[in-house]
Amino acid sequence: TEDILMQIPSKNTRKNIKYDLDKLDALGITITQTEKLSNDTYLEWLNVYKEKMASKEKGHAIIDENWHKKKEMQGKSVGAILAYREGKLVGGDLFLEVSGVLGVGYGIAERISGLRGGLGLLLDYYFLKFAKDKKYYQVSFGQDSNFYGYDLSLGLAFYKMKLGFYPVPANKTYGVTSYFRSF
Repeated sequence: TEDILMQIPSKNTRKNIKYDLDKLDALGITITQTEKLSNDTYLEWLNVYKEKMASKEKGHAIIDENWHKKKEMQGKSVGAILAYREGKLVGGDLFLEVSGVLGVGYGIAERISGLRGGLGLLLDYYFLKFAKDKKYYQVSFGQDSNFYGYDLSLGLAFYKMKLGFYPVPANKTYGVTSYFRSF
């Protein structure tokens, strides 16, 4: 735990993670990890994702019920860090390995009163811990495209940088500006 926390350059972010970790039990939150996400659990996660995206003014879901099966058919294994509150899925990061880099493809988290940094920050922390435990030398928080297809958000870039990630040119598509990597 300390090893990952000390790699995070933002002192405030480290303090928020420590505080929130201490609050999980009292809030009835458990966080699990899986290297191979089942399709049923993916569909459960997708429902949370779609609800959250529908609640945003310009949000729209960019993955669907077939995304997980397509990845499996391509020989890719989708893993996840999942958060449950009293048995109900309330968030999760989905990740895959691409060219030796473990990367979060999609993440969603409900707002939980009582957490300082938020559930999304904790999911990202657990992802970093998982990647470190599995001996990955590079991890990614994915590619930043135009936020919701309308507006590139600097807040997302700043969030990733305060966790110790740095931008790497993607040169992949016209809609992708950068990858963020760490380790």
